[in-house]
Amino acid sequence: METIRFSSVKSLSNKAKTLRDKLFSLELQLLSCHRLIRNLINLRNKTKLPFGIIVRALVYLTQVITSCHIHPSARIGENCSFPHPTGIVIGKNTIVGNNVRIFQNVTLGSHGYANKPNEYPIVEDNVTLYAGAIVLGGIHVGFGATIGAGSIVTRDIPPYSIAYGNPARIRGYHCSNCGNKVDFSDYNELISEKPLCKECS
Repeated sequence: METIRFSSVKSLSNKAKTLRDKLFSLELQLLSCHRLIRNLINLRNKTKLPFGIIVRALVYLTQVITSCHIHPSARIGENCSFPHPTGIVIGKNTIVGNNVRIFQNVTLGSHGYANKPNEYPIVEDNVTLYAGAIVLGGIHVGFGATIGAGSIVTRDIPPYSIAYGNPARIRGYHCSNCGNKVDFSDYNELISEKPLCKECS
């Protein structure tokens, strides 16, 4: 079972220093409710106890309180942060890795085609999704990538990439060593899996 640990979310342990901060942190409420819901579902599957109505009530209350919807089947990694938790939608079977930052109005969901099976995004570790980014379908967002505000992602994003626009295009890379931006002037399209800036190469 997933255990609820306030300290497991780094951003919350840094910001929510007092009990009052923890009680009124929408970010903390969102993640804690999601983990509680998943725990109840796991417990229901093991014991066959009738937790269904409690799960439904918690899902509804989470949406009312935070204006966000995280499907109970979505998997959220450790140390994820939601700096402005409002309008966020994370669909069924979406996988979000560790240390991911998701800003307001981000959507991670299925493509919605009636004649195709539902597919959901996989977001690897250390990814940042800025406000209004939309990732639909079986998209793979690679390790350490950054998706700009308002972007619509229609294809896989390689690790360490910086992508933005509609549709999102690769505009640069993060150095895999220091994190600084690596422009196309320093690298061509066929870069290695771990790009390095001039200082680190």
